Amino acid sequence: MDGGDQPKDIMGASMNLMRRLPPKSIPKNIGAVTELIEDENMKDDVIMKTDQPIQVVEDTVEGRSFLTLSTTKTGTPSGRRGPTSSSPPVDPGDDGYEPFYPNNELLSMEQKANELFSRYAKLYYDSNYLTSVYFFDTDQPQGFGCCWLVKKTKDNENGIDEGTWDAIHLVTATVDDKQKVKYRVISTIFLFIKATNDKQGVLDVAGNINKIREDYVAIDPKYEIDQFHLKNIGRLIETNESEIR
Repeated sequence: MDGGDQPKDIMGASMNLMRRLPPKSIPKNIGAVTELIEDENMKDDVIMKTDQPIQVVEDTVEGRSFLTLSTTKTGTPSGRRGPTSSSPPVDPGDDGYEPFYPNNELLSMEQKANELFSRYAKLYYDSNYLTSVYFFDTDQPQGFGCCWLVKKTKDNENGIDEGTWDAIHLVTATVDDKQKVKYRVISTIFLFIKATNDKQGVLDVAGNINKIREDYVAIDPKYEIDQFHLKNIGRLIETNESEIR
């Protein structure tokens, strides 16, 4: 793409192309698409605005697996830290990225969110799942953002050779002068299924869907602020997931 093209034309063409390419190959495809874009800022915009499947990363410091996105939607550049982890599992490397941590209040809420989301996933996903939640600062007074990730896999079961459900819930919260919170949840689900049977042979299907939900809630002084936010965010995520299913 010529660097002289209008930014909206470049963005539109990139997004249209990504929507037509196989969702299972998004990380590879987005790398190829951005190689055609000369402007570095535009490259970053295309990467940020392209929904990508969840990646599993090993935290060698704490000895456990966690989930991340290959973009900075989690507020952690390239996902270089595990949720609530005090040490980065991956060295910054040549790209210069370092772990990004929210303030102490959000980090405390992040820890509580990870515990709650793990229990939620146990109820809805039963087994073979992994969850991670990240909180991050925003430029809004009293506001914040967070990203809730869950990956469910099923292999060699019920006629399915390989199956993956990726759920990404990106949340923003802003507080107005009347102490009313606006929550916005953007949920993206990726589904990948590979199956083999006598009638259809090899079936390899992939797709994704988005759902946006907003709500305004007056802050209730009866609740601690962490409990108040987590209760409302959890309700919105549960509603979105239930409707998508």
